[in-house]
Amino acid sequence: MSPVRNLLFAAVFAGCSAPSAPSAEAAPVAATSPPPAGARAFPSGATFADLVHALRDDPAEKPGRGCLLSATGPLSFEAPVVLGQPSIPEPPVDLDAALTAPRHGAVRLWGTWGDTEGGDLLELVALTPVSKAVRSATTAVLAVTDKGTYFLAVGMPSDGHVVAEADVDRIKREIVPKAGVWVITAEAGVPLEKLREPLAWIAETKGTVVLATSTVASLGSSRRISRYDAKVEAGAPGACDLAAMQKPGPQMGRLGDKQYWGVGAAFEAISRTCGAELGPGEGGAIHVLTRISASGTIEAACAETDDTALPALRACAMREVKAMKLDPPTTPGTVNFGTSLLFFGAPIAGLCR
Repeated sequence: MSPVRNLLFAAVFAGCSAPSAPSAEAAPVAATSPPPAGARAFPSGATFADLVHALRDDPAEKPGRGCLLSATGPLSFEAPVVLGQPSIPEPPVDLDAALTAPRHGAVRLWGTWGDTEGGDLLELVALTPVSKAVRSATTAVLAVTDKGTYFLAVGMPSDGHVVAEADVDRIKREIVPKAGVWVITAEAGVPLEKLREPLAWIAETKGTVVLATSTVASLGSSRRISRYDAKVEAGAPGACDLAAMQKPGPQMGRLGDKQYWGVGAAFEAISRTCGAELGPGEGGAIHVLTRISASGTIEAACAETDDTALPALRACAMREVKAMKLDPPTTPGTVNFGTSLLFFGAPIAGLCR
């Protein structure tokens, strides 16, 4: 299965973890105003390597507008800088050789908080803020080379093909509205102007765009990522009593499709409400267990795992979950339901308008 189909499949079944967006058709991008004070400006012909070197030499956050690159005119980079590792690898001269190799490995992404799964194909080191929620979500990657743009996904295998025109249409129509995070990277010699085209494909995303540099060398041993690494310990606010939560009720109900998607929409709304004040790169995942009554109220709710390290965020999430009022289950009775609330922080746009 191609990475485009893989990501489409994962997005459809992401449930409440997929943020909503308006029409996937990208609106025309207006000419940019002059770069704000402190933005990094680059001469015409500057390459991706020039950008990586600039961030490596001066990693301090500069004032900006919460976006990566100017859409037109002089090149400027305006996103906050948050390096995923203290030592930033040199971008490879050739990415095509790795992405078209016979072995179908997976992409791994490194942030300030650690890494995702993958790493046996391509290692990505974030240069801008990225939430730990990417460890619990489907994360799209656009890798730009002199041969074109590859569509990948963190933790998923690559089929080694450059994005075709038909793929661009599907990305805009079916993936842009659902992806919470996009990662863009390139090989060393790619002109910065060339990054504007794939960024325009995803101009209408409501997710955040992350700039990353890549290497085909391993940056650490692979490991299995588990949400139970962030288990909420017994006695902590909102912690689960699993024996009580998993105990079946006298009559077990069942959610139909309408109720299932209604629960997903309700959890998505809670993520937006409680995460509204988070900054770029903040957040993570809180896995919540609930017991839905036969009337649609929440009989019980608790946080099983939480990697956000933000007690106030968890308190808000649990308060909002317990206040939910849903449609009654299709099959009458109580329903035990678990899902993750994902918090990505304030989005960073790909192109500055």
